[in-house]
Amino acid sequence: MSAKGTVADAPISPKSKGDTTSSAKASNDQINMSNSNSNSNKLDKLIDAKSSQDSMERMFESKLDKLKSDLMTNVSEKVRALRDELSIDIGRET
Repeated sequence: MSAKGTVADAPISPKSKGDTTSSAKASNDQINMSNSNSNSNKLDKLIDAKSSQDSMERMFESKLDKLKSDLMTNVSEKVRALRDELSIDIGRET
């Protein structure tokens, strides 16, 4: 070891093969469960986001349809009023 005692200079202590295997398996099981929970949470959030997006899309389409209907009604009324005025003006001239 050097005077400062770096990690590279420290001796590596061997572990028994059984301890490494069982602790590695337990660690892998925990990681797999954590990943499964994380993936499940992400999937739930994605499903919620998609549902919200679909709901907003339906609301937007509904509002656009209402706006279109209102505009078409207003335009139709104005066209009728102009036709009536034109026919009155034509009737005066003849």
